[in-house]
Amino acid sequence: VGRSTELATLRDVFTEARESGAAHLATVIGAPGVGKTRLAAELCAGTTSRSFDLRFERRGSTTFTPIADLLRDLTGTGTVGDVERLVTGHPEAARLAGVLCSLLGHGETRSTEESFWAVRRLLEFLAADDPLTVVVDDIQWAEPLFWDLLDHLVEWADAPVLLLALARPELRELRPDLAQVGRRVSAAIALEGLDAAATRELAARLLDADELPDELIERLPDSTEGNPLFVRELVHMLVDDGVVERAGDRWQLTIDADAI
Repeated sequence: VGRSTELATLRDVFTEARESGAAHLATVIGAPGVGKTRLAAELCAGTTSRSFDLRFERRGSTTFTPIADLLRDLTGTGTVGDVERLVTGHPEAARLAGVLCSLLGHGETRSTEESFWAVRRLLEFLAADDPLTVVVDDIQWAEPLFWDLLDHLVEWADAPVLLLALARPELRELRPDLAQVGRRVSAAIALEGLDAAATRELAARLLDADELPDELIERLPDSTEGNPLFVRELVHMLVDDGVVERAGDRWQLTIDADAI
């Protein structure tokens, strides 16, 4: 709801990646609950290409944690044998499998250059026949080396890959060049709260209603600042508490709106 412009921008970047046969990076920055993950999911659902959802956790994530998660997702186990089978057919399969396995903790640790090379070759291999979308959530918690990896992939990956990085606003201070359009970033979307019309539409959809009480609608934008998560939680709370109830095919307030 209310994200048609942002979604069109991301679709344009995906199209550029597909037509150019090269990696493109887009970033979506916004506060928690504003809908970054939802926007990414809608983009992926609207394409016929493969997509993967990766993320950083606030604690416990290392530089290559999302890549290790991707390998486990692709192989089902992350064992050496399964990684070797994954890259069967690649011209440098033996070397590639060895470096990728090191990211899973198998074998000796490899250099940064080798690790970057292996990640790039893996994405190129996966996108050889069909464009690929890789969503990485909460990159504000990534180590700087992972941000360097994104730069490396955009600079050198020779395959149609859309890298979609989602972050909270603090990324603007941590890595400013990822928060604005530039040589590496094709699109940088600052996701704000929904406007009043979209907030009303979202609330009505949550209750499967064509309209809601005017007294409630008037207060939603200010009470939630248009944050979709806050809209959802507030509406559900009001229903659970009996403040809003269904009367036939309509919803009504059971108390004076000023008392909410």
